[in-house]
Amino acid sequence: MSSIYAASAALIAAWLTAAFAFFTLLSSKHSKVSEFRQDWINKLRDEISGFVRDFNRCQLIQKKRDRLRNQEEEKARNKLDEQFYDYYSSLLRHKAQIRLRVNLKDSDKKLKDENTKLIAYLSVAEDALNEHQVKISQDITDKIVCTSSEILKLEWERVKKGERGFRILLVTCSMILLIGLFGIAFVLKALPSVAVA
Repeated sequence: MSSIYAASAALIAAWLTAAFAFFTLLSSKHSKVSEFRQDWINKLRDEISGFVRDFNRCQLIQKKRDRLRNQEEEKARNKLDEQFYDYYSSLLRHKAQIRLRVNLKDSDKKLKDENTKLIAYLSVAEDALNEHQVKISQDITDKIVCTSSEILKLEWERVKKGERGFRILLVTCSMILLIGLFGIAFVLKALPSVAVA
């Protein structure tokens, strides 16, 4: 009779240990994924703000350079050209980093569409600099900022909800643990009748 209670106690202890280990593992994995995704969001935000900053600087330099017309201002034009190409190369680096960070084939349709729009707007901004179209500056930066805000919001919502696979695993394993708990409750309820017999 005491061996039945000892076996039941061992079963309960094993189940509790497994449940605790499982939820600890899930929690740490989810926490790490969320941490990586938050870091990714912060880096994307930095790259986008860097792109917009350098785009605006390039536009300003182009405007200043256009005002310098005569020969005596050649030195000033050359200095502005140097600054322009420094900012322009930085802008291209930001664009490449953004392109590497966004997923144009994301499973979330809305996010996929926003990512595609962002990349298109970045290309429009680059083309505007190449073609010296100063007038579209504010319009394109507004589009970049609005689209980026939407992407960052959607990604943040994804972080808060957790990955889809994680949610499915959590629900499935929670059901298995509940079934195990009901099984243990059933065994414990049946123990007195086994002990009497």
